Amino acid sequence: MSAEMDVRWEEMQAAFGAMASSSTLPQEWQLITIPTELALIHKISADAFQFNGQRVGMANPNDLKCRLVLVEKGSLSVMQWSGHRRLGPGEAVLLTDVNGNELHASGPIELIILALPIWWCLRELAEATRVITETFIPAGFIGASALAQLVRAMAEKGNGVWVASAGRLLSALLKEALLAQVNEHESARQGAVFTERRMQEIFAFICLNYGQEGLSARDAAAALGYSLRTVHKTCAARGTSFTTLLMETRLSAAAYQLSLGTERISEIAYEAGFSSLSHFCRLFRQRFGLSAGEYRRGVALPLVGSADDDYGDDQPAPTASPTDP
Repeated sequence: MSAEMDVRWEEMQAAFGAMASSSTLPQEWQLITIPTELALIHKISADAFQFNGQRVGMANPNDLKCRLVLVEKGSLSVMQWSGHRRLGPGEAVLLTDVNGNELHASGPIELIILALPIWWCLRELAEATRVITETFIPAGFIGASALAQLVRAMAEKGNGVWVASAGRLLSALLKEALLAQVNEHESARQGAVFTERRMQEIFAFICLNYGQEGLSARDAAAALGYSLRTVHKTCAARGTSFTTLLMETRLSAAAYQLSLGTERISEIAYEAGFSSLSHFCRLFRQRFGLSAGEYRRGVALPLVGSADDDYGDDQPAPTASPTDP
């Protein structure tokens, strides 16, 4: 594969995550990425492509995302476990990496994609529904035009203080969309769908509570009304475990906070649910191949003060306390 093709694959995976691991490579492809405090924003122009519904893995910092995909030009076909929709200009869909999503464009298309931390989506939208499964935002939705204008404005303005208020508005509009669609979604969930939904609810519970020290599968079972065996069995059926999902969520949330460069490493570790700073630093290095301090300096703006003096590099750390859950 040529260097140009390698770059194109990397760009597609950055924009579409796990979906891009099995796809038809577009002949024409252009991507512009705008980093913001809230999300990575990708502006894409491409010809025909097809992504074949791969679920997310647990092996890179792009894990655990939800993607708000806005169609600017052309037509995008979206297939999910609950159904199929074809989106036109001004319409959008919120996709999560936990589901297997199939995307197909039969001709030239222009998209804007907001790649948001999935735990942010679950936290912000929890009032509207317990679980994010999928959210289509058709042109007929009363807030569709406002949402499209907001996404375009975020892509144009990029990073800065303005994005914080944009995030609050984005949250409000998406909540309205969820409430407008929830009845339709509920009527479609029958039979085997319950198993998929159970996994979604477990993952949603983790994303909403990962900062709680000592969080366990037993807590999830009690909160969701499942048996402990059901929680473990549901996770195992997806090739993972409750502990693995919890640790991935905590580390991904910590990496996101580190990229903002606004808090001490110790504060970030404890807010993410770790009871031991040294344990966090060890797991973070194992996960990302860098210390927390190195990771922050590689992806964030320079810090004011000495926020990296919390064993974020290779300084001696105190003895770890008992392993976090």
